[in-house]
Amino acid sequence: MKRCLSGLVFAVAFLFPGALRAADAPITLTLATWGAQSHPHEKEFVNLFITTAERESGGRLRFKYFPNGSMVKQDDVVTAVPGGLVDIALMIIDSWAGSEHDVSITATPLWNLSMEDASRQLVPGKPLYEYFSAIMRKNSVKLLCLMDIGPPIVASNFDLSKPQDLDGKVVRALSMGTAEDLVALKASPIVMGVGQVYAGLQRHTIDGAMNGAQGAIGLRYYEVATHEMATGGALGTIISGYIMNLRKFESLPPELQAVIENAAKETRTHAQQFLIESYPGFLKQAADHGMKVYELRRGTEDWNLWQASLAKFKLELTKRYSPEMITLLPNQRVQ
Repeated sequence: MKRCLSGLVFAVAFLFPGALRAADAPITLTLATWGAQSHPHEKEFVNLFITTAERESGGRLRFKYFPNGSMVKQDDVVTAVPGGLVDIALMIIDSWAGSEHDVSITATPLWNLSMEDASRQLVPGKPLYEYFSAIMRKNSVKLLCLMDIGPPIVASNFDLSKPQDLDGKVVRALSMGTAEDLVALKASPIVMGVGQVYAGLQRHTIDGAMNGAQGAIGLRYYEVATHEMATGGALGTIISGYIMNLRKFESLPPELQAVIENAAKETRTHAQQFLIESYPGFLKQAADHGMKVYELRRGTEDWNLWQASLAKFKLELTKRYSPEMITLLPNQRVQ
């Protein structure tokens, strides 16, 4: 009997050499990012996530990492991941605002969560996270994690600390949400690729540019701008994260789905804490490079001035977002 079974196995292996290896072959997933690899939401996430997922899967998962926009550019993520061009990718949630307006609330004055608040609320099981997760699922995407990288900065060649300082200035917006913020403050927002901003500031074709505090250092804005204002949450924040093609995720065995989810959760905890702790350091780096840095802080006279200037705009915003979205934010009321 054993001789017969051995003969059968040999025959299957000879005639169909892939049949016996298929179940044991590792599953390879592609992971793409588009920013500077030195940015904490990449540097503190990608390698640790890959290492954790490969280890916890017992080698059944493998990854091919495509950094620096080598596979997907930032603006392409919203089509590349649902379309299956890449399995997992870094994203900015406000990038989905063109089709899912509610996500752009993160980049508006209505977003009133601090980085510490977001660290606690933007996790699986919390209503705010699950709301965004449902939006992603509707777009054929599995949300793996969200991170608050901090309030945006404005790098400029003019002194900026008061709302009226923006009047008439041409400023590069980060997204649809931030463009609306700038319009409300009587600035003229302009959309340009991240690679064009340095030259725009250098040649004074733009007066200023919004970015994350980390990205501004990585892109060396300090070489072409004299001032930097950290907006302190008055104009919302920047929420990044990692997403996965939903069909690819659901094609994995349940135990490997759990590995992906747990690895993302564990790694996100580390990366988010690093983002919180390191944010002030990036402002200091800008100052050390010679920029005049101004940080807007809650509860100050300047903060109250910005809030007064944005009051009418905030009232209008509450009518633009769904009641479900509004009620998920602390101390916000549906109008």
